[in-house]
Amino acid sequence: MKSVTLYSTLPTVGGNSTIVLGLAKMYCANNVQVTVVVRYQEAHGGVNTRIIEELNKLNCRVYCVGEKGENSLIVSMQALKFIRKNRSEHFISIGMGNVASILALLGKFKKTYFYYINHDPEASQVKNLGFGIKVFSGIIVISPASIEPVSKLTSTKQSILWLPQFSEVNLTNSIPDNTRTEYVTFGIVGNLLRSKGIIEALNIWKENNFSRRILFLGDGECKEQIVDAALTDSRIEYKGVFWASNRETILPTFFGSIDYLLVPSLGHGEGVPTVILESLCFGVPVVSTPGGGTIAFASDPLNSDFNSCVVLKPIEEFAAHISQLAKPDTNTKTLARAGYLKWFSDERLTKLWLKI
Repeated sequence: MKSVTLYSTLPTVGGNSTIVLGLAKMYCANNVQVTVVVRYQEAHGGVNTRIIEELNKLNCRVYCVGEKGENSLIVSMQALKFIRKNRSEHFISIGMGNVASILALLGKFKKTYFYYINHDPEASQVKNLGFGIKVFSGIIVISPASIEPVSKLTSTKQSILWLPQFSEVNLTNSIPDNTRTEYVTFGIVGNLLRSKGIIEALNIWKENNFSRRILFLGDGECKEQIVDAALTDSRIEYKGVFWASNRETILPTFFGSIDYLLVPSLGHGEGVPTVILESLCFGVPVVSTPGGGTIAFASDPLNSDFNSCVVLKPIEEFAAHISQLAKPDTNTKTLARAGYLKWFSDERLTKLWLKI
């Protein structure tokens, strides 16, 4: 039986949890034994117990390593002991730091991969690993925009592959018809953090008297500010918290209530946000900042399929663009889902992931 070990954090809401769960479901469905080594990180809220429960239901072997204040050497030794006992053929580190290189080097795997799930023009996360990146058989990037900067930091013997994440959405859901609602409605989903541009989004509504609504779904440090803003502005609404384990039931309702997804993230901290893929699958067009891996939607090979349904604007231009938008027509919604199916469907991604 083929086998793979995944090494990652499992935040309450965020890309790592969705990626781990998506990969685990795919591999288990294709008769691959999955081992998951979970690194505790206080900054990510510890460990998401709901995801652990989902992984256990899939019969994955799960091991949580590290705790608050524990150093990398101790974490490495704990993880290696478990890995040696539960031997896998392949190893995939989903992001992570220098411990990933130690595990890849000493874990006695046939092949090892570093999954680079962020993006910036300098590939800082890869660069910070230094010589450690050389121990991996290959580098998997979440955005095609990452291929060039990552290639400058790797050896010629290492393969660099673009493999998107699974978006964990049910394709039986129909494209929502929002024409019955009076106002054009926007939505923000996920980690409600300052780095995600949440305060800037709130300020757009505070500073503009346009008849536009905005809905927020998720959790994070900006939650209370959203709730407070909603008390005095009927155009702003907080829709509650969701988790990676229940996103398949929560997200269809949310996307059915908005006309456009907003991704106002600041800087280059994003890869290709899962929420963008989910939005496109539901036929909901996207307005995003051109930071991180999102720039891939404006260049080959994606731009010709997404130029009408993924608009990239600097955060300073969001207000002017939002004020001009009408409700998306049926053609735009259809193109959004068609692009999703062409590039990000579970069927296509399963073939790509199994191939490596």
